[in-house]
Amino acid sequence: MGEALAGRGFHAEGIRLPGHGRTPEAMLAEGGVHYWRSAAEEALGRLEGEVCIAGLSMGALLAMDLAARFPERVRRLALLAPAFALRDPLATVLKSRALRGLPLLEVRPWIGKSSVDLADPEARRAAPVVPAFPSVRLRDFWALQDLALGSLERVRAPTLVAVGTRDAVVDRRAIDRAVKRLSARVSVRLVEQREAAHLLPRDFGHQHLEEEIARHFAP
Repeated sequence: MGEALAGRGFHAEGIRLPGHGRTPEAMLAEGGVHYWRSAAEEALGRLEGEVCIAGLSMGALLAMDLAARFPERVRRLALLAPAFALRDPLATVLKSRALRGLPLLEVRPWIGKSSVDLADPEARRAAPVVPAFPSVRLRDFWALQDLALGSLERVRAPTLVAVGTRDAVVDRRAIDRAVKRLSARVSVRLVEQREAAHLLPRDFGHQHLEEEIARHFAP
């Protein structure tokens, strides 16, 4: 996505969040909601003037958090498959206030991954996969969900929300509820990427999504 925007004349920067893109052990040692928020804020600080921010999944939650905390800096938002809630019923149960503080995640310290949620089989074969992630990082993810949902009323940037019709990761109903709350205060446009799953920038229809975001970000 960053390369596509740069090709259309935007100055684009992407960051690797602490713990991401390396090994499962790195996520355990370096990850966490405080470090993720700090990395996003530091990236914003390296740029000048107003900016547009695009985020995918958990990155969309960080984008909203930045827009709420720095409304004078964030001119436009693009939230791609925002992870306000997951479709996994077990994760939903464990997130409940009654269970969240219990040491249940430590019983199964690692959650394995063998693939990624892409509908395009060619893109799925080419996508890198980190084979596992530490269960305890779910608590950080839940904390970020709470922060993002709690910030909805403070976001002032016009927002594009993109969803994949075959997304098996995030709960579409939670996205629709968030869009309804957000649209009460700012302009919101919902874009459906038909036949795509969760990783929208790599999946079917990504060229159309790139065009939509470029138009949304245009001065």
